[in-house]
Amino acid sequence: MDWTIDTWVLYKVAEARQEACRFLERVRLCMHGVGFDLEGQIVAEYRRCLEVTRSREVKLWFKVAVSKLAIPVSGGLDPEHQEALKNLEFHNDDWPFVGVASRTQDKRLVSEESDYKAEVRTFLGRELSVSVLSVAESLAFFT
Repeated sequence: MDWTIDTWVLYKVAEARQEACRFLERVRLCMHGVGFDLEGQIVAEYRRCLEVTRSREVKLWFKVAVSKLAIPVSGGLDPEHQEALKNLEFHNDDWPFVGVASRTQDKRLVSEESDYKAEVRTFLGRELSVSVLSVAESLAFFT
């Protein structure tokens, strides 16, 4: 299994939100793949999260994710998809996560961030076959 994990999840782990903590722990312990963009934007966002939160749990997960779980793929989106996402008011900071998810085998993106509103989720599923899942929905894959 592979996952693309929005930084939102890491911030929730730093806030000790139990579902998010369990999810990242299960990804790590089950050695599931984690999508990263070749361009380095996801790693940069994760590092900013570490700098801000100083979370021990996030740091442990990040080390394992980068060294043992990483699935490196391009996070780029074609101009047509970029324009459509702009029109849906989807923030371009999240584009690398979408690009990566669209290129991983399972095409799953985990986030509950407000940018992923219904219209965006529908577009991502229809145009890129990407499923945007909540942490609770993602945890169901481990039962």
